[in-house]
Parts: sequence; C-alpha cells; structure tokens
Amino acid sequence: MKLVIDASVAVKWFVGEDRHQLARDGFLLAAPDLLLVEVANALRNKVRTKIMEEPQAKAAIHVLPEYFERLVRPSDSLAKAFDLACRLNHSVADCVYLVCALEDGTALLTDDEKLFKKARAVPNLRIVLLQDWQPDVAVAPKA
Repeated sequence: MKLVIDASVAVKWFVGEDRHQLARDGFLLAAPDLLLVEVANALRNKVRTKIMEEPQAKAAIHVLPEYFERLVRPSDSLAKAFDLACRLNHSVADCVYLVCALEDGTALLTDDEKLFKKARAVPNLRIVLLQDWQPDVAVAPKA
C-alpha cells in the first residue's frame, strides 16, 4: 500500500512516543520534502528537552530521506495548498501534505487531530489518524 505521511508520523519512527509502533509498517511512502525540515525541527526540540541525544537525532536526520519512495517539492503544489489553507483556516505547510495526498491519489496518514478534523471537509481526500491506522485494511475515500 502507498501512503503520504506527514511529519507527525515520521517523528515517531525515531522517538518512542505514543503510537510509535504504528508509525511505520511496510508501506510505500511519499511526502512533500517539507517533511524533512519539519522532522529535523521536531528532533531539535527533542534534543533541547533532553528526550533524545543529539547524535541520535543527527543519525535520524541522515537516514530519513531513505524511508521514502518519493519526495515531492512543495513548490509544485504551493498555490493549491494556499487556497486550501485559506478555505480550511489552517497552515499552508499542513495543506501541502493534503494536496500531496490528493494529487498522489492516495491517503494521508497523520497523528495531527486538528488537521484530521479540518481535512475531513476536503472532497476526495482520504485521511487517516495514526491511532485508527490498520495497515492490513485498504483506505477508501470517505463517502
């Protein structure tokens, strides 16, 4: 199965937070390359708050791109993400992930409940919360 994931899921690959066991389970991944910056920033915060050591975070940042089958440039969908952000009253960065999933024709897996709630209003978007993720069940568009 192919999925688009956001940074809220990718961070869990490297940090033992809630639901980290669900965060990666043998699926093909795509994401906007913005994810690399967001994960690096989240890991910096984990180092700052002493949740992880700096060498561990650097190692994670080094291998992170290897987890993806495809990384998409946000500039390719920035205008659509901006329009969606205005419509949903949500960040442009998060909407880049939504547009990536829409254009890829696949589901977005997220651990961001606020994004999930707002994104459910987007026609033809398939979005799944990490807590509801079942890797062996296909993700269908909402009715």
